[in-house]
Amino acid sequence: MKLNIGGISPATGWKTMHPSGEADIKGDFSDLGQFEDASAEIIYSCHFLQRLGYNEELPQAMTECFRILQPGGEIMIAVPDMVALAALFVHDKITPDHQWHLMRILFGGQMDDDDYNAIGFTADFLASYFTNAGFEDIKSVEDFGLFEDASQEKLNNISVSLNMKAVKPV
Repeated sequence: MKLNIGGISPATGWKTMHPSGEADIKGDFSDLGQFEDASAEIIYSCHFLQRLGYNEELPQAMTECFRILQPGGEIMIAVPDMVALAALFVHDKITPDHQWHLMRILFGGQMDDDDYNAIGFTADFLASYFTNAGFEDIKSVEDFGLFEDASQEKLNNISVSLNMKAVKPV
């Protein structure tokens, strides 16, 4: 199974999981108990992981992703890039409208009760969560080449998304 956590747009060969909307499976990162061990070959999530609390929910979610991935399986996570967002926010040519957009990326769009962010990520922060869960071969990538979503968003030709992937050891 290829699992898109937080996704709602159908894609061939992928199952979508979201707490609301027209997803294949209802749930989110904090609820992976419905999946068997080693049942997913790939886990993808775009701008959804940052909604979890960093003390308990986030480590638990990463542990659960590790559990449901097959050995050799890959996890691909896109989150708002706190470093890029901060640099863009104070750039001398940024407009107030762009600052507003950047603020909403960092803190969540706040369009519903679930659209609030609890953590800001840097590459080191996200890599530490991957490492602590047991993942290896952790790397940042420009683009996953999977979906047209926030993982590809740029402002002033700078990506606002931190895109990282890791592998469950064989």
